[in-house]
Amino acid sequence: MSFIQQTRVIEQYSPRAIAMMLGGFAAIMVTVGSGHPLWLAVCAVALIGVQFLGRIGPLGVLYAFSALLWLLPRLSLPGFSAIVPIHVLLVGGAALIWAYRRLSARSATSEALLPPLWPLVAIYCVGGVIGFATGRTDIDTVNGFKFLMEACGLAPLLYLLAWQYLRSNKEVERLILLLAASTAVLGVIAYIFQGSQFWTPIPFEKEGLRLSGQYQFGGLYVIVTPVMMSTQLSMLIPALTSIAINSGLRKHKAAALGMLVPLVLLILLAAGRSGWMGTTIGVGLVLFFSARAGKVSLPKVGVGIAVAAFLGIAVLVSMGMVNEEISRRILSFGTLLDDDTVVFRYWIWGLGIDLVGQYPLGVGFQVIRGLYGYPAHNSYILWALGTGVAGFAALIALFLTWGVRLLKSLFARQDSMLSASLAALGGVVGALISINGDNVATSVGWTQSTLWLFLGIGAAAFTVARSKSSGQPAVASTGQ
Repeated sequence: MSFIQQTRVIEQYSPRAIAMMLGGFAAIMVTVGSGHPLWLAVCAVALIGVQFLGRIGPLGVLYAFSALLWLLPRLSLPGFSAIVPIHVLLVGGAALIWAYRRLSARSATSEALLPPLWPLVAIYCVGGVIGFATGRTDIDTVNGFKFLMEACGLAPLLYLLAWQYLRSNKEVERLILLLAASTAVLGVIAYIFQGSQFWTPIPFEKEGLRLSGQYQFGGLYVIVTPVMMSTQLSMLIPALTSIAINSGLRKHKAAALGMLVPLVLLILLAAGRSGWMGTTIGVGLVLFFSARAGKVSLPKVGVGIAVAAFLGIAVLVSMGMVNEEISRRILSFGTLLDDDTVVFRYWIWGLGIDLVGQYPLGVGFQVIRGLYGYPAHNSYILWALGTGVAGFAALIALFLTWGVRLLKSLFARQDSMLSASLAALGGVVGALISINGDNVATSVGWTQSTLWLFLGIGAAAFTVARSKSSGQPAVASTGQ
């Protein structure tokens, strides 16, 4: 046997590898011994998923996740009444591969093991677990656990994987284009069913409940809710603007420009004031830094936007697409205190803040809906309810510190990841303004998955900028 073959055998049966295999085997035996069908299903899907993920690699997982983002949270295993969050298992499988490769590496690399600002993310996650354990677990326990897994399990893993594997403009742009394409497809489906009446409830019977904006295709159903889509669009439109201006690939520029047209139309039909405002400010930041980098002329862009806006409004009005609901939202900007929908939100916000005062350690993500029959209508209040005061403070600190670091990289004229940096900055700023009035803020599966992906992209961007300034390469495995 050659020396190389002997080395491979030693690595394969090293004490560390054997310990990891024994630990995994023990976990499987405990799961099977419990006899609980939900955990058995999770174990089966995880085993199959790890094999699948091992073939396409973590980067391929991020692409697949982005393309199927609107479908994955709704899939469930046949024969099981409880919801199995398959999208959590998908990303969790990629994280297991990452952990195995990092822990089984023969020598440590100069690259950090965890992404920047990870202690703040850890506090946020622990806060969610404490809130679920000490809060009102008697209220909708199954869905409460599902949302806990999405908010405090899936989201941090997306942050980790995006930071680890998206260290180039090309890969970031590809992921954003996939996200935008999947969102556009669902938006077109919604428009075909609802037309300009995007806010009109579409009755759909499921287990005795009449739900809005749901469409069934055989045994599969998907949800298209206006505010949920508007938050997604408030992130994607600034990001696509960055790609259209700063991408080094013509095909990516063309694809971004092509998808901006239907997505801008959809956000006009779907969004409320906070969605429009977040999108506008996010695009404004992208244009400012693009102009500062010499990629675009602001006066020319201003003229182009004005002309496009005039023509777009003329077309929409002539086609009868600006309905009474859209007109009411536009014309009531100056009378927010008298707007019925805003007054209602003041009421539910007050109830949410009172709950935070009663349960400073957290009460659970689904509890406010279970108690009062309405969602929090505000993701900031929902985060405070789900993760407690400490978790919420850590999350706000994460946003602020992340933003400061990314802005420093941009002002330092680090062009190595300009397209990715501006996409992340515009997307996150748009989201943080839009979710102030988020209507269905209880599912990370759609909108907040994209938010944490953008946070990971931004963290990768200022990590690359820092490594460039220090003369050290920012090594990142593609996982392929």
